[in-house]
Formats: sequence, C-alpha cells, structure tokens
Amino acid sequence: MSEYLVMGLVLAAFGMAGILTFLLTPHVKDFAHKVGAIDVPRDGRRMHTRPIPRLGGLAIFMGFLASALIFGKWDMAMLSVSTVFRSPFLSLPVRLARLLCWRVRRF
Repeated sequence: MSEYLVMGLVLAAFGMAGILTFLLTPHVKDFAHKVGAIDVPRDGRRMHTRPIPRLGGLAIFMGFLASALIFGKWDMAMLSVSTVFRSPFLSLPVRLARLLCWRVRRF
C-alpha cells in the first residue's frame, strides 16, 4: 500500500473521530444531566463554580470506536486477541484487575 494512501487513511480516521466527538458531545452532556452524572461543587476543593457533566470521556470513546470500526484492519490476528478472555489461566490477571478496580472505588 502506498505511503500516501496510508497517511490519507490515518488522517481520515483521525478527522472522523474528531468530528464525531465534536458532534456527540452535546448529546452526551444532555445524557449526563438525565442520568445525574453531574459534579456539583460543594466545597472549596473543586475548581468549578457551577455543575459540570462527568461523562465527557463517553463522547471521545464513541468517536474513537466508530473510527476504529470503520478504518481499522480486522483480520484473524486482531480478532485472536479475544482468545485471552476465553482461557481461564490467561484471563486470571484480567479478572484480578477487574476485582481490584471494583473493590477499591476511587472518588
């Protein structure tokens, strides 16, 4: 594949992720208000003076995911990563990390 074609695909993927993130941010903000995911400043530790939605990363993730699904190369080597989660021995570190994240809740 030509280097110019690869650079064009990378720039198109990056641009699509950025545009989708920009377009999805107001919808995610409305969703955060509906579900109550709002950081309300109650003490002097907060830097904001008004309530701020806390789901901004969701719009970024959805933009990245859509771009990766459209422009990503999905072959058997990429899809074989999921076999790690099927094996009980290999998935033990993943399960322990999930348990640790669930147990130690950060605020």
